[in-house]
Amino acid sequence: MAKIKITMPEDKFETTATLLDSEAPKTCKAVLSLPLEGKLMHAMMSGNETLIELRGEKMIKLEPENWIYNVVPGDLTYWYSHWGEGKYLKDNLEFSEIVFIYGRHVKVRNLAHENAATNLFGRIDNKLDEFAKACDRIRFDGARKIRLEKI
Repeated sequence: MAKIKITMPEDKFETTATLLDSEAPKTCKAVLSLPLEGKLMHAMMSGNETLIELRGEKMIKLEPENWIYNVVPGDLTYWYSHWGEGKYLKDNLEFSEIVFIYGRHVKVRNLAHENAATNLFGRIDNKLDEFAKACDRIRFDGARKIRLEKI
């Protein structure tokens, strides 16, 4: 199983995640192909989750794979805006997200506030409590820089 290093430089935080290559091979391959560095933002509708929004040249469009509705802290998922809900997007915007579940009671929701599915492709290996604290600060302090690198 492949691993990635997750770094949040402003918080002096680093951990690893194990990718679920056998359960979500296309999603893992796509994520590993991206030099991912971006803004980690807090979700607005789903609860204790943060995300990297992928637009423009960073956008990846994947089909459902290893789809789940119920997530747990430590899950890494991929979500695509046009999985059946494009009608809710003004001007038919298309984007995708790498999502980090950091706490309990998360309900993945689409733009119509309905439960939605997401591609489960990895799990954070350790330091989840420390990661959760850094993610929770984003609610009040704003987006943070994050970097994902293949190990």
